[in-house]
Amino acid sequence: MKNLNRFIHLRLHSAYSLLEGAMHVKKLPHVVASEHMPAVALTDTNNMFGALEFSEVASLEGVQPIVGCQMNLAYMTADNPRDRNPLPLPIVLLVQS
Repeated sequence: MKNLNRFIHLRLHSAYSLLEGAMHVKKLPHVVASEHMPAVALTDTNNMFGALEFSEVASLEGVQPIVGCQMNLAYMTADNPRDRNPLPLPIVLLVQS
């Protein structure tokens, strides 16, 4: 019986996320397919350099590519609106269509 893994990773970094990921975009879909995952999201930090390459290779492997990006969001606090340098927080954005 085929293993039906319904897990879909929605926050995954490749080698394009410096110091956060090591997997090359061309190898990623093969690893995902070997784990029987139907889809995966590539969410490199502050860039989308691997999006096209990832989409093409994932489709060939039978994996649904989900394109996204993890952005570092700067914000002001309500306590001190003049403080413009709090640490940015990551937010993951995924493409719907």
